[in-house]
Amino acid sequence: VSAPFHSSLMKKASENMKNKIENTTFLKPNPNIISNLNLYNLKENIKFYNLNNITSNETSIQKPHPAIWIGGNSIHAINRACEKGSGWIPSSIKLKEYIKSIDYIDSNMSSRPNLGLDVNVLFNYESKHKAYFSNYNNMTDVEERCAIGSPSDVINYLSEFIDIGVKYFVFRPFPGEDIDTMKTIAKEILPKLK
Repeated sequence: VSAPFHSSLMKKASENMKNKIENTTFLKPNPNIISNLNLYNLKENIKFYNLNNITSNETSIQKPHPAIWIGGNSIHAINRACEKGSGWIPSSIKLKEYIKSIDYIDSNMSSRPNLGLDVNVLFNYESKHKAYFSNYNNMTDVEERCAIGSPSDVINYLSEFIDIGVKYFVFRPFPGEDIDTMKTIAKEILPKLK
């Protein structure tokens, strides 16, 4: 489940879905799949698999097709974005890592995709936030990977990415703080980034 579904804006849709699920009969699934939401609780019991010879086909039957954004911070994601995508949108990436990735793109690829950033935005950073991020991929350098602080601090953080060519942002508010965060972004940040 992606982050937007944690938003209170999705409450009505989730209640409708709950009613439909409760009135539907399902076979009991037995998949060997783990969500990244509970991964940190199960690290001792996880089996990791290396899938070889798997291809990813980022195309659309719709012509002209919508923009195809490739997420991920790995070299493989960057290569897919340059070869098949319209844009590259890593998340929780440090500015230095992004610059290094742009250098890689410019040195190894025939063209640069549109550049985006999926960024966590926090207007305060308390113990609950620290606990969340330490459990999420053991992120210990949150201050370098997220836009944290006052609206001016967030603008300064985003401006550093804009200065290196990033033009598109996905703002990811902290679960439960989504409405207030998005209102602040709309009123105090977006007008100053134009």
